[in-house]
Amino acid sequence: MERTNRTIIMTEAGRALLPEVRAAVAAVDRLKHVAEAQLRQASGRLAVGTMGAEASMAHTRAVLGLLQDRHPGITVQLVNLGFGDHRAALAQQQADVFFLRPPVTDDIELHHLAIEPRVACLAADHPLTTEPRLTLAHLAGVPVVNMPEQVPRLWWNFWAVDPRPDGNRVRYGPVVTDMKSLLHTVASGEAMCFLPSAARDCFSRGVGMP
Repeated sequence: MERTNRTIIMTEAGRALLPEVRAAVAAVDRLKHVAEAQLRQASGRLAVGTMGAEASMAHTRAVLGLLQDRHPGITVQLVNLGFGDHRAALAQQQADVFFLRPPVTDDIELHHLAIEPRVACLAADHPLTTEPRLTLAHLAGVPVVNMPEQVPRLWWNFWAVDPRPDGNRVRYGPVVTDMKSLLHTVASGEAMCFLPSAARDCFSRGVGMP
């Protein structure tokens, strides 16, 4: 192109190349549309790991519902795993993604979907369930269920509130491997635990959650 102070004039060479430039731009535009269409029609299997009642949580259902709406060709396989299995499942690609409760180690990419308070879970006939409001001081000395060795202590120390704000360490009870054994241990009065508040609706049989 030839430029003056006021106008831009296309040269003969520019006019000769213009059809090719337009064709190249159109080809790129078509490629973009084809790629977007292929993405919308993506097919395959997505293994989604869950733990406890995560598969029934509102945020989990919302995410999976949106995924199916946008990519109907994808088959979603839900894999419910025990407490000690989720890291291995990710590392061994048994699950592509995982719905779980934080915290996680730095090698796992985390996206927060929801926030909710924790509740203390005790046997339904435990004396502390009659307290109108529980504090950690009330729970001092009450054993907390423990996790298998393969579960990162970072994760379970957070959920056990270990150490407590006063610096005291938690006394641990029996090791549990999944939600079923956790609830059985709590309901039998052997130990207590902390769970997300959604547990009130999902796991209340034999367990008190003040």
